[in-house]
Amino acid sequence: MDGSKILLLSCVIVFVDAAGYGIVVPTVPLHASELGISPFQLGLVFAAYPITHLVVSVPLGVLCDRHGRKLTVLLGMLALATSSLSFALAGDFIQLFMSRAVQGTAAAATWVAALALLADVTPPMKRGERMGWVTAAMGVGAIAGPPLGGGLADMFGYSFPFYVWSTLALSLALTIFWGIEEPPHVGGARFSLREMCSALRNRNVVMCCLVAGLVWLGFGFFEPLMPGYVASRFDVGGGTVGGMFGVAALFMAFSRPVFGIVSDRVGRKKVIVGGMFFYAISVQSILFADSITTMTLAFALIGLALGIPLSAALPLITESLPLAGTASALFLTAYSVGHVVGPIMGGSLVGYVGMAALIYFYAFMMLGGGMASSILIKEN
Repeated sequence: MDGSKILLLSCVIVFVDAAGYGIVVPTVPLHASELGISPFQLGLVFAAYPITHLVVSVPLGVLCDRHGRKLTVLLGMLALATSSLSFALAGDFIQLFMSRAVQGTAAAATWVAALALLADVTPPMKRGERMGWVTAAMGVGAIAGPPLGGGLADMFGYSFPFYVWSTLALSLALTIFWGIEEPPHVGGARFSLREMCSALRNRNVVMCCLVAGLVWLGFGFFEPLMPGYVASRFDVGGGTVGGMFGVAALFMAFSRPVFGIVSDRVGRKKVIVGGMFFYAISVQSILFADSITTMTLAFALIGLALGIPLSAALPLITESLPLAGTASALFLTAYSVGHVVGPIMGGSLVGYVGMAALIYFYAFMMLGGGMASSILIKEN
């Protein structure tokens, strides 16, 4: 397959994966309530996804480099189909928890393999653009998932959207099985612990992981805390807050391919450093919003800023390691660390220091990350 077809297929794969993540959001909490599952147990169900994603990303990256992209992405689609079917049939906490954990595994496999496959067939001068389109497809899937899941569940019952997604994932698995050819010279790589340690001494690899972790640490702060903060300041409901998050996701999806192209032309380092500084400034706009309109604009600005450093860091890490599967896996692992630690850290700190101090603290961290990037990143 040529690069354009791989790009299209990669976009479809990550869209289906991200939308599958999203259909859980409006459906599973209501189903859990009907089953008598406690809020604490529901929190564990949702935490199972990023925790599993964190644990399995690097092993799946090694698998991807050793046994090929096709096998790994096939496993991801089959795992997504299995988790969706399990969600549809879930009747207790254990099954919901396991369904979400398998979904996290599916996401790690599909992302690692899709990004590695795209890196294999894309020259460096176009890698920022094409990886930007893939991550934009993820953003669109994340936006589409909740309304799709909620709408289908309202019309046909809780289980229906999961049956649909299970069928869709199986269809994609068949398409991949018959339609993807393994790129030449992929597979057979043996990545030892010594080589892993060597990779982690690569300054670009470390800084790309730091960028991913810091960016998603902030998202982890805001995802659980912003709904209550916005609702209390402006006396609005969940629909309004959800719309603001949707706006942020749209602007993030827009920024990824645009600034990926920019990084192809002016270099990864400039985009990463500029993006980190811009994000540090943008995140503070929340504190100065004085109406629903200005708060929505703040969310749009943050969504735009969030995508800028990531649009350059992802292609840079694949250019800094010879094994694209492992490079993608390390990047996704850093993302998962931020996603797991963010809600815990933010929830722990906000009660003591307040939202404003938390935001200023995070902005300071982003400025520090930008300064470190300007010193330590080396253009390939």
